[in-house]
Amino acid sequence: MRATFLTSNASAYFGVPPLLGRGLIPADAAEGGAAQPVAILSYSFWQRHFHASRGVLGKTIELLRKRYSIVGVFPPRFSWTGADVYLPLQIPYDPHSVLGFSVTLKAGVDVPSANAEFQALFEQFAKENPARFPAAFRTRVERLADRYGQSLPHTLYVLFGAVVLLLAIGCANTSILLLARGASRRHELRIRAAVGASRLRIIRQLLTESLVLSLSGAFAGVLLAYAALPLIVRWLPGDAFPREAAIAIDVPVLAFSAGLALATSILFGLSPALQLSHSDTKRRGAGRWRTHTVLAAGQIALTLLLLTAAGGAAEGFLRLMHTSLGYDPHNTMHVGIPVHIGSYPTWEARVAYYDRLRSRVAALPEVIAVANSLDATPPFNGSNQRFEIMGRSERGYSESRL
Repeated sequence: MRATFLTSNASAYFGVPPLLGRGLIPADAAEGGAAQPVAILSYSFWQRHFHASRGVLGKTIELLRKRYSIVGVFPPRFSWTGADVYLPLQIPYDPHSVLGFSVTLKAGVDVPSANAEFQALFEQFAKENPARFPAAFRTRVERLADRYGQSLPHTLYVLFGAVVLLLAIGCANTSILLLARGASRRHELRIRAAVGASRLRIIRQLLTESLVLSLSGAFAGVLLAYAALPLIVRWLPGDAFPREAAIAIDVPVLAFSAGLALATSILFGLSPALQLSHSDTKRRGAGRWRTHTVLAAGQIALTLLLLTAAGGAAEGFLRLMHTSLGYDPHNTMHVGIPVHIGSYPTWEARVAYYDRLRSRVAALPEVIAVANSLDATPPFNGSNQRFEIMGRSERGYSESRL
């Protein structure tokens, strides 16, 4: 399991009320005192190991030979660093300790202004302690949304384009069917007009039929969307979207789609009545044929575009799945072995520990070969580190994988 230490004001800072119990409070890690042995569970960990029991509060768990009392459970959308358990952090006074921190900017303060203020602050720190700072540096404020969701907009743009194409294809298909239905009823409508039905009366009849058809279809589509959404979310890969993302039906988008469906049904459902005002039958037939041709051509073009995009995405996915990793992943197992704090304080002790562990695993009859790796095996090893080339603008940032 994975535990993350947070300062005692983390619950109030993130603005996330606990699902059960309480969050972290200042008394959990008072300044000058030791951190209290309390823990807050993540929602997924609570479900997996405690079966979502509401009686979990007050129970204890053991982490690194130390017992912690469970005081709360975070809601499903809070999964900071993907941890299972959150513990209060006692701020050390050791100048060599490294801590990451985040801040909340006041309303109206933009990122460049924050960068300038932090730059001046850290330059003052550098004057007070030059051994801890490089000769030249620049601070850069980064938003959490940009850091953890930078790849998400591209996925959403592709998905949005596919949805728009499907919507356009559906509207074109509906319009073609309604035009064909209206053409087949042309003789009926002429008879009604001949026996005395006014044009307004015929329009009201066709409008009623179109409204019943479009409202029924829109209502069925809304019910299907709400019923299918939980299944779609359940089928999505675990890393397709951030776990904090709320995937739900957007009411304005739903209203726009339903309104477009209603407008399409009403417009093309009334076309037979609108054509009754024309006197030239031959011209009417040519106009209807042109309309049918344009709609069919547009629908075919949109379908081909959607199929081409889907084929390109599928081809890229297959190419990624068959990319050579540089090693044979079959029958290969990767196991992470963490070194507990204080267990092996020196590098020599750690090397001896891993050598002893490797020898014992290699002695197992089911094992062919064993190797130690400092940071797992590709492609899950290393981390991205940004660097700046002096003399270039901020856009000259490059990335290196360590």
